Amino acid sequence: MREVPLPTEFAELYGRVNFVQRKSPYELCSSCPNCGGNIHPDGEPPDRFIMLMPSRSKAGIPFGWCRQCGFRWWPGQKDNVAIDPETLALLQRQAKEAEEKRAEERRKKLAQFSTTELWNELHDRLGQEQRKWWRDNGIPDEWQDYLKLGYTPDKIYKSNDGLLHSPAYTIPYFDYGWVFRTMQYRLCNPDNPADRYRFEADLGTSYYMTTPNRRITDEVVVCEGAKKGMVVKIRGEAKATVLSVPSKSDWRSCGIMEAVKDCGRVYIIFDPDCYLQPPDSNLNWYPQPVWFAKELGNNARVMECPVKIDDAFIHYGMTKDEWGMLKKQAVKL
Repeated sequence: MREVPLPTEFAELYGRVNFVQRKSPYELCSSCPNCGGNIHPDGEPPDRFIMLMPSRSKAGIPFGWCRQCGFRWWPGQKDNVAIDPETLALLQRQAKEAEEKRAEERRKKLAQFSTTELWNELHDRLGQEQRKWWRDNGIPDEWQDYLKLGYTPDKIYKSNDGLLHSPAYTIPYFDYGWVFRTMQYRLCNPDNPADRYRFEADLGTSYYMTTPNRRITDEVVVCEGAKKGMVVKIRGEAKATVLSVPSKSDWRSCGIMEAVKDCGRVYIIFDPDCYLQPPDSNLNWYPQPVWFAKELGNNARVMECPVKIDDAFIHYGMTKDEWGMLKKQAVKL
């Protein structure tokens, strides 16, 4: 689950909300402290409760509201009863301690992966069956070796039913210069088929670099999903840097904005289902690529493809020339 610690500004909600995700430096979302919320059928976490930081709130204080039930929250508000100062101080300490514990766990986990280079061990576990799976998904052996793609026969993961087991393909995420950032697992037998991808606990998410030995160029393509980014780089894109965000809802919290903010041209191509408006969305709804482009600015261009872009190359025979034509049709907002 792609969660972040609950900021101390919202300490009064500690233990009352789950699946906290950062949408921007000023905005978070989660389950609702009033009506709840569970994992969506497509595997995405609930995002019905919106939390605004003081600098973004009109009142200049932390503020939250639910798009589902209309519940509203502000400091001192809990079932219309003010929280006494001692209880508030306790909740703030608990939230801060949870945040510090999570940061320490991430530091230890990162050190464990980096010291042992665990991704090499997982890469060495690739057998012929697993290499064929990667090839069938558009990733030839030389790219499997270059990107240290791997496999584990037993990945333990969390679900609503507790801890479960599944074989999984592994995707290590590296920053420029092969600096390890995090590990992603593609579950082979998930309890929810729409929720196949999981990140290593305590390490969180990051954007994915398809060529971590090269600096980000002035022209960038941003895909949805690491595997799609690999296919675009291998099959279609010789010039531009190809990066990926973990999912259509994760682009704000994975560092991609900071990575591409100074680039001269940024092409954004997400899966076609990102243009389907959820039934519980509000009047300000836009597809996620549109939000991405609006926040990025004049250097952004939105690309659309009627099928997932890796399927376009693998199953529908898209050529490099056709990829180039698709880029020329990209829209500036």
